[in-house]
Amino acid sequence: MKATPLEMARFISQLPIFQYASEEDARVFATYLESITIEEGQYLFKEGQKATGMYFVQNGRLQVIKGAETDNPTTLTFFNRGAIVGEMSLINGHTRSASVVAIWKADLLLLSTEAFKRMEVERPDLSVCLLKGLIRILSDRIREMNADMVRSY
Repeated sequence: MKATPLEMARFISQLPIFQYASEEDARVFATYLESITIEEGQYLFKEGQKATGMYFVQNGRLQVIKGAETDNPTTLTFFNRGAIVGEMSLINGHTRSASVVAIWKADLLLLSTEAFKRMEVERPDLSVCLLKGLIRILSDRIREMNADMVRSY
């Protein structure tokens, strides 16, 4: 199901990454997004591929797999509604560090690398808002990993 710009803005404004953004900022940010759908079993991207953007999960369930093309794949995590996927490659420009496959049909919003670069020029304030939100998310993930490591000792 392709989301309308208004639906995209409503969804985006509910995400923690945009907790400090105004409704107007969410509406403008939505103009940089593309609505896509992937079917169950379809890969969103594969480990080692060049990054083309980051995704916001509107609906569905995704599985993140390390070594998907090997004899010993490892599931790293699952993502559901509200998750952000592929943000690391958008920030650092490296290739994808893992593969992501749809467990259920998934509706996603894509912020392409090109759209992000355009936003940096046209609306640097939105770029800063997005990057601050991503820093919070990545910091929380690192904090969780550290806590897990402490609990495992």
